[in-house]
Amino acid sequence: MRINFVTHNPGKLREARLILEPGIRVVHINLEYDEVQHGDIAVIARKSAEMVSLMLNQPVVVDDSGLFITSLNGFPGAFSSTIHKQIGLKERCRLLRAGKAGTVVPWRRARRHRLSHPRQLRVRP
Repeated sequence: MRINFVTHNPGKLREARLILEPGIRVVHINLEYDEVQHGDIAVIARKSAEMVSLMLNQPVVVDDSGLFITSLNGFPGAFSSTIHKQIGLKERCRLLRAGKAGTVVPWRRARRHRLSHPRQLRVRP
């Protein structure tokens, strides 16, 4: 069995292979496409998988993730990559400290096969 895994992120590809192989072969597809913008990562993953699947005329898995900081009311959430590109890691760390610590929940959602890996990290000011 094999899956077509669409990503530009070598870390996501490495993780998918670590989880799925050798039982399921992960075929990497490095494809440019316009990612859906939405506050819900499940919607982003589903819509992106549908769009890319139609482009390639074959089933694919598209992974999306977000960083949800409870002390910042879930910010930056599904927009963590966009926010990171705009303000950088140093500013994101400053926001974490300004939020008086709390729980940080990185959340990943992959579609076509549902792979969810919630993890919680404690952050101290």
